[in-house]
Parts: sequence; C-alpha cells; structure tokens
Amino acid sequence: AFYTSLSLRRGSPPMGKGDSQRTGGSRGGRDQFDWDQVREDKHRENYIGHAVLAPKGRWQNGKDLSWYARARKDESLANLREERARAREMEDDMMRARLGMAPAKRGPAVGSSELQPHERAKLLARGGGGEGDGE
Repeated sequence: AFYTSLSLRRGSPPMGKGDSQRTGGSRGGRDQFDWDQVREDKHRENYIGHAVLAPKGRWQNGKDLSWYARARKDESLANLREERARAREMEDDMMRARLGMAPAKRGPAVGSSELQPHERAKLLARGGGGEGDGE
C-alpha cells in the first residue's frame, strides 16, 4: 500500500512486526539513577521531588518531610465518609440554587438534635410538645 511504497522509495526496507522493538542501551538509566547523587549535584533543583527525596541542608534536620502522606489520628473511615456526604449535599444545594430550583429536602444530619424549621412549626402548632401533653 501507500506506506510500503513510501518506505521503499526512501531506500529503507519495509518494517516488520519485530523491527519496532528497541534493542540495546540502558533503557532510560533507571539502574544508574541514585538520589544520593542528586543530593550532591549542583543542579539538584532541576529534579522534581528533590526537596523530599534528596534533602540537603539544615532546614530538613528533624522534620517529617512526608507529613502530607501520613493519616491524621482523628481521621477514621466513618468521619471521611460523613464529610464527603456533607460536601456532596452542599454542592448539590449550590447547584440547585444556581439553577433556580428549591433545595432538596433532607432528614436531619446524623447525630444532630436540632429541629428543622418545618418540624419546629409543627411542634409549636400542636401546643408545646412537652412530655405528658396527653396526645
């Protein structure tokens, strides 16, 4: 076809299936790379991650350089799920407000003892709502 005739015109043989494999070489030098060498290199700022993986100087002594990757003590899976659900609800409410729609009606939040406005109105309309009213 066209590609074969094009490669033959240039004087190169047509490429086969195995010809596209690269042979020899260091394959990127992964086995030759070492962060200790980067630490001593005068151009270490050119390496992404040099401040954490090849720290040098007094600023890093005694500091936890991977603080961002550690889980906080007060985080549990239930807390994270609850926070994520609250964020979704807030985003949903904001989107509905932008679209001119009424906010979604939801039950009280888990662990919340506050009355919703409609619950408060209903309770006050009944006449108090204290225990032993006879209802």
